[in-house]
Amino acid sequence: MLGIFLVCAEKYSYVYPHDGYNVKTSAVWLKTFPQYKKKLGKPKGYAVRDEYIYTRSFEHLDVWLDIENKKAKLTWK
Repeated sequence: MLGIFLVCAEKYSYVYPHDGYNVKTSAVWLKTFPQYKKKLGKPKGYAVRDEYIYTRSFEHLDVWLDIENKKAKLTWK
C-alpha cells in the first residue's frame, strides 16, 4: 500500500493507514507501523515508468513498484 501511494503522491497528498473501522473485531486497531516513523524527505522527482515497473526516489527512500506482480520494495537510506 505505501509503495503505490508514494509513487503517486504529490504535494498535499496524505495517507491514512488503518486496519479497519471496527475496534471490536480488530486486534491491532490504531497500531503504529514502523515505516511511518522513518524519515521520507522531499521527492527527487516524479515516478519513472518502465512498462509495469515504477521507481521514485526521495531524500531518504527509494521506491520500486511492480504493478503487474503486485510487489513493492522500499529501500531506506
